[in-house]
Amino acid sequence: MFRISRTRIVGSVTLLAALAAVGLTGCEPVTTGAPVVDAPPPATVHAPGDSEVPPDEETVPPVDPPSTGTDEETEEPSADPPPTIPDGSTSPARDWDVDGDGGIDQLALSSEGELTATYSGGGGDIVTLSYGIPEDLLLLGAVDADADGHAEVFARVVQGANAKIVTVLRYVDGHLTQVTMDGDDASLSLGGGVANQFSWACDFPTGEIVQWERHSDDDNQSFQGEVRRYRFEGSALTLTSRTPFWLGADEPLPGVPATSGCGSLDLSL
Repeated sequence: MFRISRTRIVGSVTLLAALAAVGLTGCEPVTTGAPVVDAPPPATVHAPGDSEVPPDEETVPPVDPPSTGTDEETEEPSADPPPTIPDGSTSPARDWDVDGDGGIDQLALSSEGELTATYSGGGGDIVTLSYGIPEDLLLLGAVDADADGHAEVFARVVQGANAKIVTVLRYVDGHLTQVTMDGDDASLSLGGGVANQFSWACDFPTGEIVQWERHSDDDNQSFQGEVRRYRFEGSALTLTSRTPFWLGADEPLPGVPATSGCGSLDLSL
């Protein structure tokens, strides 16, 4: 919507005063949009003794049609680009964005346990996993487990008949490195049998990894075990709590996410 500035309104009052001074105050009011008869061009009208009207006050812009019932001004959309997320942000990275630049990075895991990362913005890393069975090695994906702006990398290193073990790599100080846990390289187990079960999951609201195990000594009438929670600190998963439990077969485990694994990872592989 066009806006009539106060400067131009003052210019209009000055012009009317000038017309009154030269004897035109008895004329009928001018209707918006109708031609003005015998009125001299505004730029040449001067009140006696006044200086020439400044150029930006010479004309009155046409009046816009009535508004839709609001006097609020509508701001023009800014042409500036949207703000970018600064480095070190706590916003989660997209899947497969390991270095946190917003692009999708390329990852590959060889049968010798060599994980190669090629970053979309340039550069890369090569990390050799400390353990794993060659035929069991499988890259599962990259998900930002703790919302630090970098996706953690998850790889299967052992696949048994009823269980599998997953390790984790993390982008720390500009490079990808294998995460440690309880003094060794990270080992997240999933599987088991009827009377002995273990699993793990990402708890996205807290940014922690939850690992639990349970077993039964009474034909699955009750289960006892422990829930352990870990927090990422640099290149380590640090234990934050241990919660033992003894529950009936149908009772939910305390503080355990409903779904095992981490986001888009397919642990069925």
